Amino acid sequence: MEDEHHENSMQRFEELVSLLNRYCSKSSPLNGRQINALRSARVFPVLRASETSQQGTDIDLRSLDDDTDWYIADKTTLDCAFRGKVDILALSVKSFLMLAELFGQLKCGGRYLSSAVVEEVIPRGECIRDHRVEQDLKTRLKYAS
Repeated sequence: MEDEHHENSMQRFEELVSLLNRYCSKSSPLNGRQINALRSARVFPVLRASETSQQGTDIDLRSLDDDTDWYIADKTTLDCAFRGKVDILALSVKSFLMLAELFGQLKCGGRYLSSAVVEEVIPRGECIRDHRVEQDLKTRLKYAS
């Protein structure tokens, strides 16, 4: 029963934010008072990390101005890597991308996972040099500079 309530609140949040996004994009942008009101409202459904979640209460309604650490998944790779490990907005990356303009107006950039995480690619395996391609590039470089 409680899971159904959480599912409905997440769906309702997405519907309302989508309507607000359409309103803001068709007419004028939000003013300062509206932004402050939305930022301080505890309407953002946040999935708690699985290790801190208590059974049946895995979603909290939080505001953007909360002092707690929670994030917005703005990239699919980061969403897959961090969902269940950190508190994260209960919104798919696809939905977020459609609503990115509104989240930008609300100045949420500091909550984006991409701003909180440093992605690093570490190559593995042997380094294989292709001397023919390397020599070709060296020759072309002389003429490019």
